[in-house]
Amino acid sequence: MDNIDELKEFFDMSGAFDTFNFSSLNLSDIFLSTTNTSDHRNNDFLAVLTWMNVYVTPVIIAFGVVGNTLSLLVFSLTHLKRLSSSLYLSALALADLGFLCALTIVWLERVEVSIFTTDGWCPGVIYVTKVCGFVAVWNVVSFTSERYVIVYYPLQKDTLCAKRIAVIVVAVLCVTSSLLYVYVFFTYDVIRFGAKVACTPLPAHYDVITVMSSVETVMACAVPSIIIVVLNVRIIIKIHQFHERKGRALVILIQDQRRSGIHTSISNTGSMHIKFTAKQDDERHPVGGPSCDRTLVGGSRMLRSRSQFRTARMLLVLSSVIVLLNLPSHIFQVLAFLHHLFGGSAKQSKQQRAWQEVFQLVYFMNFAISFFIYSACGYQFRMGLKRLCRRWLHKAERSRQMVTYCRNKRDKHRIDRGMVKMHGERFQNQKLTVMK
Repeated sequence: MDNIDELKEFFDMSGAFDTFNFSSLNLSDIFLSTTNTSDHRNNDFLAVLTWMNVYVTPVIIAFGVVGNTLSLLVFSLTHLKRLSSSLYLSALALADLGFLCALTIVWLERVEVSIFTTDGWCPGVIYVTKVCGFVAVWNVVSFTSERYVIVYYPLQKDTLCAKRIAVIVVAVLCVTSSLLYVYVFFTYDVIRFGAKVACTPLPAHYDVITVMSSVETVMACAVPSIIIVVLNVRIIIKIHQFHERKGRALVILIQDQRRSGIHTSISNTGSMHIKFTAKQDDERHPVGGPSCDRTLVGGSRMLRSRSQFRTARMLLVLSSVIVLLNLPSHIFQVLAFLHHLFGGSAKQSKQQRAWQEVFQLVYFMNFAISFFIYSACGYQFRMGLKRLCRRWLHKAERSRQMVTYCRNKRDKHRIDRGMVKMHGERFQNQKLTVMK
């Protein structure tokens, strides 16, 4: 771009060289530029923020890559793969991995390894972050909706929560996100202005980006958050009702057990006789009668529902934590969108940009925390992880034993060959001695 005045006006309006404007971009784009850190060193808060961007971000990436890889293996290689919710969680792990890989390329700019700001990488990395962010948040909506159906409409579980439905939903999300963000490839590029280099939206397409960012704010920010919050509140109410019913069922079961009497006696011959009796107020429903049967059936039904509610509780915690981690950035993004919608200035102050960078670190944690929630709240996930580790250890032990066996067999073969050669030489020497 050769029009310097146009570039200055555009950069003053959007603050593109420092951070991207919330009103025109998604929060995942905040970090997608190289910032000038000279101003940060003049302020203690900004200096700490710069240090966190350089050193905390790779820690988040490392934990996220390891955790999401383990989660993907557990949900796809263990007994959990039979569940439809495991498909959503596997897709979530893949989306998180894709975002973290793109974030790694961006972080390298902080340590002066220029990959992101080279031609071709800029729009590609932004496209990956947007697609992965969209797929991740709507996968959370999908498995939250599935839990809602299981909790409130258990008779529809086999129809609406089948694995076939999950495959269709994940495929639709991937295709929709892939098509929705195609505009990135012709609206973003690397712009050089003096000593600064940034991957920014092109001024010629700023109107297109503003419209698409408005759509993105609604589809990838406001609507998913509202759906998740509403469904989670409803699920919490149902879980509370379940625990109340379980408590009442246990009280009834204990009362029925106390009503039944057990009498023992010893005869003259020394044998023991045990007699079961029921109190007079329970003559209509003696032990083993309809009342007891209903109690046992209710208890077994509670036991069958317990695993469903445990899974619902784990996914409830996961979706709630994701909403909380997204909340600061989403509020900032919606406020900036409304400010821009009503004709406010898009230019940001240094303080706004600083808080924007704080929110970006919180946002990045969203893509790295799932494994720890599964491990803390998911009993079946912990069991699957243990089985997977045992399987790996068993294979490693088998491989070690095989290597040891082959090595011993090779050494034995060498020894046998040496013994044959030694006996052959001895026989030859004896033969020569006899001939002499």
